[in-house]
Amino acid sequence: MFAYQARVFLLPSGLNQNGSVVWEVSDTGVNNTVSGAMDRVVGCSTWQPPNHVLFQLACALLAAGLLAFDTPYGALLLHFLFFLGYLLMSVWSWVILCAPDFFSWNFAFLLLNGGQTMSLLYSIRPVRFCRELEDVYTNIFQPLKVPRSLYKRLVGAEYCTLMTLNEGEHYATQSITKTDKLGLLITGT
Repeated sequence: MFAYQARVFLLPSGLNQNGSVVWEVSDTGVNNTVSGAMDRVVGCSTWQPPNHVLFQLACALLAAGLLAFDTPYGALLLHFLFFLGYLLMSVWSWVILCAPDFFSWNFAFLLLNGGQTMSLLYSIRPVRFCRELEDVYTNIFQPLKVPRSLYKRLVGAEYCTLMTLNEGEHYATQSITKTDKLGLLITGT
C-alpha cells in the first residue's frame, strides 16, 4: 500500500590515526560510539508526501473544534467537531492507512466524543412546561432570573403538588387546616 523509504545517515564515528574523520553508516540516525552534539542529525533530509485528504480534513475539524468558545454550546460544538474529526480519522485509518492500532484509538475517541455530544445535547435541551406552569414561570420566576432547570425541580413531584379543585371544594380552611407549605393560586378564586 505504502512504499517506505529507508533513510541512511552518515555520522562521524571518531578520528582515525592520521586525524581524519571516520564516517559510519547508521539507519537510526544515532551513533552509539560518539557522544555529544554530533550524535544526532537534526531535521529531515527527505519529506514524505502529504497524507490522504481525509486525514487533512480530519485534522482541520479537530483544530476547528479546539477554537470553540467556553459555553455550553461551545462545548457541544467542540465535541461534535471532534466526533466528525475522529470519524474521518477512523475511516482514513481503516480504508487508506490499514493500521488497526490507529483505527482502534480513533474509533475509541469517536465513541467517547459521540457519547459526550449526546450528553451535552440532553443537558441543553429546552425545558418546557404546561401552559399554567409556563405562565407562572414567565410572570413570577423569570423576572427573578431563576433558571428553567431549577424551576423544573421546584415544580417537580418532590417539592410541589398540583391540585385541581372543583367548584365548592376548598384548599384550606382558616384555623383548621395546617399550612406548612406555600400555596399559589394559578387560576380561579
